[in-house]
Amino acid sequence: MKFALLQRTHLALGDGKKMITNQNYHIAALKPNMLDTLYAIEQTASPTHWTETMIADCFAANYTMYGLYLEDQSLVAYIVLSVIKDEAEILNLVVETNARKQGLGRALLTHAIDALKTQNIKRIFLEVRASNHAAETLYTQTGFKTMLTRKAYYRTSDGREDALLMTINL
Repeated sequence: MKFALLQRTHLALGDGKKMITNQNYHIAALKPNMLDTLYAIEQTASPTHWTETMIADCFAANYTMYGLYLEDQSLVAYIVLSVIKDEAEILNLVVETNARKQGLGRALLTHAIDALKTQNIKRIFLEVRASNHAAETLYTQTGFKTMLTRKAYYRTSDGREDALLMTINL
């Protein structure tokens, strides 16, 4: 299956660093032979990242998984979706640390939502750490609404953290 390259232009940051400009990327379904690369990206995400076994289990469960590849074919982000009847859950959305704040996570999320719409999915939901303000902002700007707070849902290095349950109707 062929995928068109999408082009994204980015602005320079105020601290003198430059974001990737005129970045071409494509989004494609992931395959199990990408496990090592996915785990490497996962390790950059947070101290409480998914394990290799958890990622492998997603392939075994036949979850929908998309990756975002840069023009040089490097995989820098991925999303894992579980679809049951007319609902979907975003289980994980990870962008490599060096590729953040460039709109790539938004591009991947938008692609996943558009793909789910073609499958007649009516609602998507997810949990996000209450402390992950960047992700919460991304989801809110994409149309997700916070439904409730799950107390002490996530493990942290020093205890537990709340999760926000967010949903969007398609």
